[in-house]
This record gives sequence, C-alpha cells and structure tokens, in this order.
Amino acid sequence: MSVGHCHPKVTRAIQEQAETPLAHTTTITYPNFPKLAEKLASKMPPASTSPTS
Repeated sequence: MSVGHCHPKVTRAIQEQAETPLAHTTTITYPNFPKLAEKLASKMPPASTSPTS
C-alpha cells in the first residue's frame, strides 16, 4: 500500500526519529571491543619518548 510522496504523517515520523539522540556506545554494543583494542595495542611498536624532528 502506498501512502503517496511526502505524506505528512510519514515525513513527521521520519523527522521525529532523526531528532532522537542515539544512546549507545561501542563497549555496550560490542562487549569484546576492549579485548580487540588490547590485542591491537599489543601489536603496536613501543611509544617513542624522544621528540620527533
């Protein structure tokens, strides 16, 4: 069933949804994210303490 092009109720519903802030974080959405970060960090070279030129 079609509601037509730019139906006011549909347009209003989309606008209201777009104005709703998203309340999530990657640590809640992906519980293994901290483990992945630790694995990636362990593969990085040690941080340099000397200034770069």
